[in-house]
Amino acid sequence: MTFRLDGMLETALDTTRASIEEQASAARDRWLGVPETSGKLLRPLVAFALVPERARGDLEAPFWSGALAIQMVHEASLLHDDILDDAAVRRGNPTLHAQGRTASALVLGDRYLTSAYVVAAGTRSRDFMEGFAGAVERTVAGETRQGGMRGQMLDDEAYEAIIRGKSGELFGACALLSSVIAGTPVPAGLGLAIGSLYQRVDDLLDYCTEIEQDKPTLQDWRQQKWTFPLGLAGVSSWDVSETELLHALRSGSHPGLLRGVQALEARADAIMQDAERSIGDTRLLASVLDSWCTAARRGVEAELRAVRSPGTGALEHAS
Repeated sequence: MTFRLDGMLETALDTTRASIEEQASAARDRWLGVPETSGKLLRPLVAFALVPERARGDLEAPFWSGALAIQMVHEASLLHDDILDDAAVRRGNPTLHAQGRTASALVLGDRYLTSAYVVAAGTRSRDFMEGFAGAVERTVAGETRQGGMRGQMLDDEAYEAIIRGKSGELFGACALLSSVIAGTPVPAGLGLAIGSLYQRVDDLLDYCTEIEQDKPTLQDWRQQKWTFPLGLAGVSSWDVSETELLHALRSGSHPGLLRGVQALEARADAIMQDAERSIGDTRLLASVLDSWCTAARRGVEAELRAVRSPGTGALEHAS
């Protein structure tokens, strides 16, 4: 998923990356297993965005230790996911699993995960450590639940429960980090909702085959993982061909993909309303969520252009 960064978001990401790397370097000096800080760092960035602007300049090592720990759990989960999903590509590069190094991927993921707890202790907050440990457990439980439901047609309630676990919980830990370290209460539910939105964006883009992405599209369909775009397409069986599925998502006066991106934008608006009540200054968070929704809209535009005449504004024509 590629995001457009406005000036404020780009500056915030630079600050986040530099601060995370400082903690990562210190952790490596202690011989801990720490991944490269070359990813999008969405979770640390969200944690930073949940801190009121007036307090961001005062953030010190305990905050960034917590943010790094959250990122490390995410990186561990990617290595394990690549094994479970038999993934060939991650971030545009061959996975360790695809290179025949499955054992290395498994051990490296385990090391990131165990080292994350050591790094998290740098927050010097028992409240964060307890919440962080619970979030990690519920993340793994969410992944396990999704794996156990492969091949099943789900309703949106069951799907939401899965993604709030597998994706939402680490964003919930970001909210907790901002609360206990920065001192401004952030509801855990806000973090869960942000994580759910992100996963829904990612799941919608899995059905956008006309744009370049950092991983192959249609993976969820091929692995029989039910995600909300299937509900938009009215799919009730795995016996549908990929061609038929894409046609169902792209066609009609109000295509399923278009309804999907509009639903994401409505969710983002609702999150922002909640954020304004709890943290006040929401400009940076708004930029983060807007970049996600923009990525989804661009993907949908490309899909709709694939079935509309050249030169037609896809979303305007479809709506």
